[in-house]
Amino acid sequence: MIARRSALAFLAAAGSLALVRPHGAQAADKAETIAIIGTGEVGGTLGKRWAALGHKIIYGSRTPDADKVKTLVKDTAHGATATTAKDAASKADLVLLAIPRRAIKEVMAGLGDLSGKILIDPTNGVKVTDGRFESPPDQTTSNAEEIQALAPGAIVVKALNTLSVEMMADARRGGGDISVPIAGEDAAAKIRVAAIVKTMGMDTMDMGGLYLSRYLEAMARLRMAYRAKNRPNAFEFFLRPRRD
Repeated sequence: MIARRSALAFLAAAGSLALVRPHGAQAADKAETIAIIGTGEVGGTLGKRWAALGHKIIYGSRTPDADKVKTLVKDTAHGATATTAKDAASKADLVLLAIPRRAIKEVMAGLGDLSGKILIDPTNGVKVTDGRFESPPDQTTSNAEEIQALAPGAIVVKALNTLSVEMMADARRGGGDISVPIAGEDAAAKIRVAAIVKTMGMDTMDMGGLYLSRYLEAMARLRMAYRAKNRPNAFEFFLRPRRD
């Protein structure tokens, strides 16, 4: 049985660890403008959550005038808007890529110049075969590293990919502490993303460089596999650095 509060040993050894502990969900100390590329379950859930916490949300969609998108904007409220993906990305320093892996190349090609922007990557590569949740057969690195290669001038931060969408909406549903591991090459960008996660009522842990996204995506596949086998039971991650 997987304990909710147990740390994964292979991640605890992944370099220097920095922990940010929240004191309950709270309004953002600094309101950010966040472009959310994708209006599906993940994008819509985080958009509504972040808007309620005081951030300005701009949805980027292939069909910004579609009824579904208009309804999402209305439900998000707090001044949220929708436009094309390229236009949304141009209006924000922080860009969340709430898209499936199969769409990464196409979407990235249409976003325009992303130099200097922080790209938050919550995506996961997964191939389910005979009940086995494995990495895609054509993948040798991670989604985050693929995104960075497509946008070398941007700053990619892997975050939020290990969460279920239920915890994105309300972390209190987890019944205890929840950790969001983060990976990336830019310390300041990771701190900025961690501050947003903190307002959602969760811990963050800086795992290190972007290559460690490979292991974060493996964590997500582990959670998916456990939930598929043990429905409706699931687990969320709580990571704790050792105090030797």
